Amino acid sequence: MKQFETEGDVRIGITHNVASVRLLAGASGHIIIGRRCNLKAGVVINCYGGVVTLGDRVSVGEYTVIYGHGSVTIDDAVAIGHTALFLLRST
Repeated sequence: MKQFETEGDVRIGITHNVASVRLLAGASGHIIIGRRCNLKAGVVINCYGGVVTLGDRVSVGEYTVIYGHGSVTIDDAVAIGHTALFLLRST
């Protein structure tokens, strides 16, 4: 895996640490990463239609997957442990 892989509309603020991650917005999705975020190795954020937003100072542990089909917001100053799995869909 490349150091940092993006596809689609991905916006990233000034980050503290981003290592070997995949951010895939798809054709109609949007991913917004706030300032001073820490995305560890193996993180995948995948969004098809809608928006996945990480606030400022968010830490995402190793091999976490956030799959958003619709709108997903993770507020400021949140820590997500390693290997967490978020499968979210619009209703």
